[in-house]
Amino acid sequence: MSSLFPFKYLIGLLSLQLLFCSAILAKNPLELVIKAGDDAFSDQIFDAIKQPFQVASLTFDSDVYFQKDEFLYLVDLKVGTPAGAKEVERAVAHLLKKNKFERIVITITPLEVGSQVHFALQGFWTFCRLKLHGMLLGKDAYRQYYLIEPGEVFDETKHQRSLERIKEAFACEGYFDGTLESEIKRDELTRSITVDLYLCKGNAFCIGDLHTEIRKTSSIQKDESAGLLEKLEAKFFKRIRKGYYNKQTLTTQTGALKRYLAKLGFAQVSIELREHINRKKNNVDLTFILELNQRKEFVFVGNRFFSDDLLLDNLMLFGSSAWFLPASILRQEVSRLYKQKGFWNVVVDEREEADRSFFLIQEGERASVNNVVLKNVKKFESEALVSKFFSSFLKLKYFDEQAFEKALDALESYYHSQGFLDFAVVKRTFEGESKPTVHTAVVTVQEGEQSFFVSVTIPDYVELQEQGPFLAFKQRVGPVPFDMQLVHEQRKWLVEHFQKDGYCGVVVTPDIVIKEAGNPSTPNGYAASPAKLEAERGGLRPKGLKENNVSVVWQVQPGESKICFGKTIIQGSSTIPFNIIARELAYEEGDVWDKEKVKGSLVRLRSLDVFESISLHPHDSSASEVEKTMILKLQKDDPFELRLRGGFAAQQMSRPLSNTGITYRAGGSFFIKNPFNRGDQIRFDADIDKSQRSFTAQYQLPWFFNRPIKTTFQGYSSKYLQPAYIKDKKNLYEVTQQGGLIGFAKKKGAHDFGVTFGLEFMETNIGRDCGEDKFGHGIAHAINFAPQLLDKKIPYVMAEPTWIIDFVDNRPQPTRGSFSLLSAKAMIPFSTIDCAAYLVRFLVEQSFYVPLRSLVFAFRARVGHIFHEKLATIMPSERFYLGGANSIRSYDTDRCPPMGSFVDCEGHTRFVPQGGKTMVNVNFEMRIPVYKNMAAVVFQDLGGLRGDTPISFRQEGILAATGCGLRYNTPIGPLRFDVGWNWHKAYPEQPRYAWFLTLGNAF
Repeated sequence: MSSLFPFKYLIGLLSLQLLFCSAILAKNPLELVIKAGDDAFSDQIFDAIKQPFQVASLTFDSDVYFQKDEFLYLVDLKVGTPAGAKEVERAVAHLLKKNKFERIVITITPLEVGSQVHFALQGFWTFCRLKLHGMLLGKDAYRQYYLIEPGEVFDETKHQRSLERIKEAFACEGYFDGTLESEIKRDELTRSITVDLYLCKGNAFCIGDLHTEIRKTSSIQKDESAGLLEKLEAKFFKRIRKGYYNKQTLTTQTGALKRYLAKLGFAQVSIELREHINRKKNNVDLTFILELNQRKEFVFVGNRFFSDDLLLDNLMLFGSSAWFLPASILRQEVSRLYKQKGFWNVVVDEREEADRSFFLIQEGERASVNNVVLKNVKKFESEALVSKFFSSFLKLKYFDEQAFEKALDALESYYHSQGFLDFAVVKRTFEGESKPTVHTAVVTVQEGEQSFFVSVTIPDYVELQEQGPFLAFKQRVGPVPFDMQLVHEQRKWLVEHFQKDGYCGVVVTPDIVIKEAGNPSTPNGYAASPAKLEAERGGLRPKGLKENNVSVVWQVQPGESKICFGKTIIQGSSTIPFNIIARELAYEEGDVWDKEKVKGSLVRLRSLDVFESISLHPHDSSASEVEKTMILKLQKDDPFELRLRGGFAAQQMSRPLSNTGITYRAGGSFFIKNPFNRGDQIRFDADIDKSQRSFTAQYQLPWFFNRPIKTTFQGYSSKYLQPAYIKDKKNLYEVTQQGGLIGFAKKKGAHDFGVTFGLEFMETNIGRDCGEDKFGHGIAHAINFAPQLLDKKIPYVMAEPTWIIDFVDNRPQPTRGSFSLLSAKAMIPFSTIDCAAYLVRFLVEQSFYVPLRSLVFAFRARVGHIFHEKLATIMPSERFYLGGANSIRSYDTDRCPPMGSFVDCEGHTRFVPQGGKTMVNVNFEMRIPVYKNMAAVVFQDLGGLRGDTPISFRQEGILAATGCGLRYNTPIGPLRFDVGWNWHKAYPEQPRYAWFLTLGNAF
């Protein structure tokens, strides 16, 4: 034993030494280097990290701007929690999908407790944005030629190729001396590149000398060449001679030239175009070289109904092989074309020569069909079927095969929808009557047996039988004919239902069982009256013979798991705080997949108005992943933007108003986007015309603290000038409003809530040349306004809540849906002296849009009331008015009674609107499509205003407009012309009609 002691001692020392060395090695850091584009990075991570470790600290550094919040979100390693190869691999995958990092170095350093994890990120230069300069209009058309998309790695080769493509586009448009300069701007912070392209197209080149040559060929004689060239000159080359050069135009003309030569019998045509650019003369000389081979001309004789061109076009459907087919086959095609149009006795003879084929046509009389007889119809009234499906065909003067086939297809579809699955048209014949060209169409059908639904069940999801199309099926009274269209609708609904719940790979299959039932009166157990059955079948009552019962059992396999939202990765390097962008997403990681949430996120991001372009989509839409990683691409807009607007406006000028005629309009808006890097915006607006001047400054935040409530701070100053009457260039009165407000708005689905609080100074002035006592106070009396409030700046505290419910399908041109508005406004004066000027103003509006085939019926009702003792102490600008293009269209703007009057300097009595405390307005329109973008409207407007006396709804007290109008639909809404006539005159100077030309619907 003693001899073994030294050996054991040595073994023990060796073991301790190995343990000590392994402990030292364990303290050495692990370094992983991963490069972009390396598909094997997952294996590299799993090979290096064998055991899980605890994250003691997590750090990173990057040579490209990368926010810490975004890093922690993507890496998703938590300090104090265990991690392994799977967690590290997931973090690297997210970082690589950002498409910004060329090299990722991960260092895992063991500590006394846990390990330190450090990411070193090296970014590459990516393309950010393309800016085009040098052209006022049309420059964006060249953006399509740039080959690098925003977010891609910048490639100098692609950049140069893009410049060449733009120059080629210049040349194709005739700008051969166009120049293009590029400037590459590098942002060292984000390692992104902005390309500025300066376009200069230069002068457009014209077409100079144009020559045409026909190469010698056996298919055409020399003396024919000159005549052919004259024809080509008159038909084609004269159009382009001396015009501007355009490659697309030349290509179009070359194609038309080939088709024309084909009609002349040249089966194979080769056209070579030679171009010579003459930069001294700024033109392009063209030479067309025609090579004509194997001529064979088709000549038609005796045709009156079809033109030569139409018959030739029909033969050319065979392509170039038409010239090689025997004339007998082509004769059959000509004959078939005639018979389709009712020329059943047509005779076509053919004669062939070396280079020509003659078709001698005897058209004969054209047949007509004045009756249709259906044979073997047992379950419906044959006369009713003929009336329903063949009425349009029978109205034709002559037979048309296409219309006849269309009627037969409609008949077959109807039978299939009524459960006749084996229905078929067996035979069709045409029997002559007393006149040889008048026939009766005899259609022999095979109905087969009728099948009815007995039951539709979903065994594994019984609750779904009370929803969607299944509930509608259950609520139908009487037997339901078996229709595969209903089966397709039910399947579509089931698939969409489970996909909306987030299931991937859902499989829905119907088990259809058909059993013969003998002759039951109610195959599915329902009792129904004959009238009810007839109504459900479109007025066709089945006679009911032998029937089949059909049971449909839906087998649903939704899949093992639901699709959920994964991480949202912002590609590129954005300087906008990550939390500002993330909070606008309508979903969170782990939520069930929903396309509507993706759309909602895009809407919320666009509403910030700080991005030029936005896209949001799954990383791989084709992959059946349970967790879908979302890719968000954002292109930041320019921080400064100036928009100028100007023009002239015209309103109808019948008699009473002068300042509402032709007037100038000018204005502009200046935007500062994202000034404080919070998705915010500063905006300045100024607008001036003859009757109004307004200046506004506002600051807008998308969130109020941590709530998605849009917040607006605004200061404003405006002056409104109320027009007087014809030939009077002075205004009736002017209203000045100055103040500031803070507004809060929140939109959720179709509901839009808002509330505004503010402080406003309001002043009403009346200034006339003829003296204040005689005319100033006279005008105040005419508009029913208290003289003590004139020329006095009154401060108000204001609060205005608003609630909008919008279910309209298309706001510029609505066709269905509803729109609701509830608004209230309270204005309380600061001073107790002016307390009589307080008001509380309510307005309720409801609109409906109902389609009926191609027509749209639109209805709107508005009711408003101001809670105040007297109209005289309500500021004129806060009263209700009617009249104009959007209320009662037989009155000029705001010119509906009650009216006041005063005597002007010349002793004439003038009438002016007073407005009202209570307003009722109803509008009805029938919108009728006419042709393409043109539409017509018939409308009826009703309403009434109340001052200090109740509204009178007697005939003479109703304000009304009956009229019509035209619409021309544009992308931004309809261009509208309306003319309305009123029912009676409220005052002597009132015209009996008014007309308006404006943009947008009345409501």
